Amino acid sequence: MKPTKLIMSAFGPYVGRVVIKLDKLGDKGLYLITGDTGSGKTTIFDAITYALYGEPSGAVRDANMLRSKYASIDTPTEVELYFSCNSKEYMIKRNPEYERPAKKGGGTTTQKAEVCLICQGGQLITKRKEVDEKIKEIIGVTREQFTQIAMIAQGDFLKLLLATTQERQKIFRQIFKTAKYETLQEHLKERCNDIHKEFTIANQGVLQMIAGIVCDEGSESFALTSEAKVGRLPLAQVLELVPRLVDEDKSLLNGVVGEIEKIDEQIREIDEKIGKAQKIEKDTNALKEANEALLLVRQRLEKSKESLDASKENETRGVELERLAVTLEGQMSRYLELENKLSELLAIESGIEQSKEAVANGKATLENLVEELDALKNERELLGDVKEKIQLIKNDLERVRERGASLTELSKQLKEYWELNRKYDRQKEEYLQLSEQERKSNEEYELKNRLFLDEQAGILASELKSGQECPVCGSTTHPKKARLSMGAPTEAELNALKEGLEESRKKQQESSSECQKIKGRLDTLAQLCLKELNRLLELDALIGAIDKIDTAIGALKKQELSLTKEQAELEKSLKRKEKIDLLLPEKEEQMSKISDTVDKKNVEIQVLIARKSEIERAVETLKNALTYKNAGEARSKISQLREEKERILKGISEAQGLFDSTKAEELTLQATIEALKKSLEGVKEINIDEENTRRKELFDRRLDLDKKKQQITYRISANSVLNDRLISQMAEIKALYAQYELISSLDNTANAKVRGKERITLETYVQATYFEKIIGRANTRLLQMTAGQYELKRSTQAESLTSQSGLDLSVIDHYNGTERSVRTLSGGESFKASLALALGLSDEIQSSAGGIKLDTMFIDEGFGSLDEESLSQAMKVLNGLAEGNRLVGIISHVSTLKEKIDKQIIVTKEKSGGSHVKLVY
Repeated sequence: MKPTKLIMSAFGPYVGRVVIKLDKLGDKGLYLITGDTGSGKTTIFDAITYALYGEPSGAVRDANMLRSKYASIDTPTEVELYFSCNSKEYMIKRNPEYERPAKKGGGTTTQKAEVCLICQGGQLITKRKEVDEKIKEIIGVTREQFTQIAMIAQGDFLKLLLATTQERQKIFRQIFKTAKYETLQEHLKERCNDIHKEFTIANQGVLQMIAGIVCDEGSESFALTSEAKVGRLPLAQVLELVPRLVDEDKSLLNGVVGEIEKIDEQIREIDEKIGKAQKIEKDTNALKEANEALLLVRQRLEKSKESLDASKENETRGVELERLAVTLEGQMSRYLELENKLSELLAIESGIEQSKEAVANGKATLENLVEELDALKNERELLGDVKEKIQLIKNDLERVRERGASLTELSKQLKEYWELNRKYDRQKEEYLQLSEQERKSNEEYELKNRLFLDEQAGILASELKSGQECPVCGSTTHPKKARLSMGAPTEAELNALKEGLEESRKKQQESSSECQKIKGRLDTLAQLCLKELNRLLELDALIGAIDKIDTAIGALKKQELSLTKEQAELEKSLKRKEKIDLLLPEKEEQMSKISDTVDKKNVEIQVLIARKSEIERAVETLKNALTYKNAGEARSKISQLREEKERILKGISEAQGLFDSTKAEELTLQATIEALKKSLEGVKEINIDEENTRRKELFDRRLDLDKKKQQITYRISANSVLNDRLISQMAEIKALYAQYELISSLDNTANAKVRGKERITLETYVQATYFEKIIGRANTRLLQMTAGQYELKRSTQAESLTSQSGLDLSVIDHYNGTERSVRTLSGGESFKASLALALGLSDEIQSSAGGIKLDTMFIDEGFGSLDEESLSQAMKVLNGLAEGNRLVGIISHVSTLKEKIDKQIIVTKEKSGGSHVKLVY
């Protein structure tokens, strides 16, 4: 990658649009970037890095802080970079987020960060994420790698040289992506700790299991079991003890089960004898009770026979009652006909009355509707044309509101104008004070500077002797020597005064810039306000205008309120007129319908009167032909006949049922008595009390055996489960221990915990491979810059076996054959070693990044600590870097470099603020 043109606008100290045609510097060789401190030399590097990656080269500046504080508010902040890479041309343009003037309505707005990349062939990319990915694809390196291999920033030289192993680990982790090895180390450590915890927990589990062994106190193994439960028995013996206890209890359980079975058999025999004795006693009592019941049943059977004979005598009366009921039912149709005629007659009379009432109501309603129609027509005529009046009011309201809005906005702008005017007065007063302060600082500095220079001449003159050449003019005669001045300042005091003067000038320039900015906004607001005042109120002066505007706004608000009320009243009238237009046809249609209804009802009345006379004649004929008044009386008589008949039949049925059931009960008792007599023939007597006593003794013995069986069964179950768990747990512990040995060995090796060995972690070991390559590349430059005296070496000896090592750095002095720490190097030697190491790192990163070749490199400062010879040697190395097709840019204040490097970018800082760039090539 090689930049060909850089354009900066309102970026850092560059106020306007600055164009640097980097292609004028050629395709290879060295060029120098020089200028005063703070003029913006490093900003050129920042701009290139920002254009490519959206962030400046250093870590101090943020992208949102890059707008020039000297720039006009209308000047956009942006960077435009043209560059070539792999024989293809590209252009990228970026701007950070900053405040800019709003295009409409005055004030400011936030300009969002934007980016645009144009590739060769015309491809245009504007989305930031896509641009960032494309830049990484084109150049082949990330921003971090780019700043490490293409831009060696000011103050970064010594970081890598003097870093400890831990510090270099962090640097190389970022550069060479070795964090995965650190992750593996942490994973091994965590896994080792986890397995150790599992192993400890498993061992504790075994002890808890052993404490759970159960054993009968009478067992021969009880004493051995007690030793095991308190942890005094070896694990191998415990594993033999538990199965033995299970076998002992199983043998004991078999004996208990056999004894229980014998007792159960004896209890069953006793239960059979007791059951037979209870049955004999029960059958004897049942025979006695059956004989007594038989006597009572025979008495009841005789009474039920008498009752049955009496009830059968009423059977003929029931037949006669049924005949009368059937005859009456045959006449029910004529009774129903009479009821229907009477109901119809009532309905007709009700219909006649309702129709007459409907006719009267209809006529009254018609009279009311006529009156309503006349009133509605008169009201509509009085309302007139309301819509036209409403539209006129709306037009007046719109004009009033527009004028009110314009006056309100003008009042707001006038208030802003007077506030800005007061701010301008304060800023102008501050500027005058700062100007006076700068003038006094300048006078004091000029006076002290002359005193200092005079003092230097006096010191030189005091050492002149007659006959000796003057080091200034070369004369051997000194007729008028300069004298020492009184009250001359020291050089430190003079430098402090100079810094104070520069600070005063800086504040004065900033204040002046702020004054100009406020004055520009003030003039713009004045012109805008005067124009609006003349248009709206025909005024041509700003003073007192706000009060007049407020008065006009008040009058407009009153006018708006009046018009609004008038509009509301007219809209109510309009709604009423629209409602009347809907009501008129509805009322007319209602009148027509009611008139038709009245006519129909009159016809219905005549028809109903004729039908009434016809039905009255039919009713009279039916009443003369029937016995009872109506169907209800006839139905009541039928019910009486049937109820009397049912009572007779029910009496006969109940008497017959009682006789039959009593006879059946007699037969059942006779059969029961015969069966009981037969079952009691030839039975022997059994003593129930003796059998129950013997049964209780056997049952108590069985309860004791059951309890003993439960205890043995529990011990067998518990110890069997425990034995299985012990075997399983021991297998798990064995597997965990094997796993722990393997992981522990890997953890100790990867995390440098092997006793007696160097503490080099896995990540450090991988990084040391890269470090050796970096040192090898660095030494080719360092040997050249130090005339073969110094060579860097990775130290393999740690300060102690407890501290991390592997990335420590020492230097070999070939002049005396010693090896020592790089911290013992002098300032100039440290710079050369640091530069060599930085260049070696740059080469290695390019190599590890897939052989990426960057055709441009920038080095920021650091040459001031070199003597003439060292500077010459460093220049040879840098010229070697520039061989082929590489361009190397150097930032430096060293005057010797200005003489040695022809191609230069000269950055000049103006007193009024802002910087300019000039190319020398």
